[in-house]
Amino acid sequence: MGGGAALCRRSAVAGVQLQQQPKDDCTTIICARGSKQNANVPNARTGAAKLHLVLPRIGWTRGAVDWDTFREERKRAARPFVVAHRGARLLEPENTLRAFLLALAQGADALETDLRFTADDQLILFHDPTLDRTTNGAGPVRGHTLAQIKALRTRRPDGALSDERVPTLAELIEATGGQIPLLLELKDPLFLQRKYARILIDILEQGGVLRRSALVSFHFEHVLTVKAVHPDIPIGHITLKNPWPRRNAQLLGPFWPLLFLNPLYTALAHRMGAIVAPLDPTPEPRLRFYLRLGVDAVLADDPGSVRQRLVQRIPSFRQAR
Repeated sequence: MGGGAALCRRSAVAGVQLQQQPKDDCTTIICARGSKQNANVPNARTGAAKLHLVLPRIGWTRGAVDWDTFREERKRAARPFVVAHRGARLLEPENTLRAFLLALAQGADALETDLRFTADDQLILFHDPTLDRTTNGAGPVRGHTLAQIKALRTRRPDGALSDERVPTLAELIEATGGQIPLLLELKDPLFLQRKYARILIDILEQGGVLRRSALVSFHFEHVLTVKAVHPDIPIGHITLKNPWPRRNAQLLGPFWPLLFLNPLYTALAHRMGAIVAPLDPTPEPRLRFYLRLGVDAVLADDPGSVRQRLVQRIPSFRQAR
């Protein structure tokens, strides 16, 4: 990118501003409130501070790209990419904007989240079918409107209530400036209906992130329904049982013991042109194994910890970032 004034936008998180610096292709997060965690996100009591969120130096930071770019860049990268699993969920309330922004500040390359529909057909970031575990609400997500869910408070990892609210997919796209690769798990069985698949595609297109997004599910028919609406969207399959890579998926998420059962899984998947990201949100004990296999990405409940372990294991990691 050339010179010129920085491009600024206000995120959906109160007091957080994203500022793109044309000179060095990076984004600055300017926070009026923050976290005491190890990503140097400032606390509200200390006032505003600037954090440089240096995005991966690959194609998805510069206009429309597809997942072929991801595969090609992974071939040249010195390490697997770090995908924040529901954000930095060991430090902040899972699937909240605060958890996602902290994950990016810690060095995550991409964000993984879960999609469900409210009673009024709004697409929110929520893992469970019910509100009970992660909010002060109760009952099915589908039984509540977006306004009702927005009135709830989310729970921190220790169970205490926070001031963070359940975000929509559109709010995540806005908060990250539409610049971050998204791995979207389709939790809701409503995705089997083209009407709801169309809602998702419309949000991704309007946010300019369709080609930066990939859809995954344990139920492959869910992603196939969405792909039938928009054939260009990359899709993936998560499996707990199958030790062999699926042929018609661009991204594969095998439960990590399957890679011990079939050490050839990653090589076979790569031969088919697929990306491998094991289903293992606490991968620290197995990073050496994953590096030996050549997996493309690792999930992380604590992206900062995983990134630091990779720094320790791969001397060229800092230069690769």
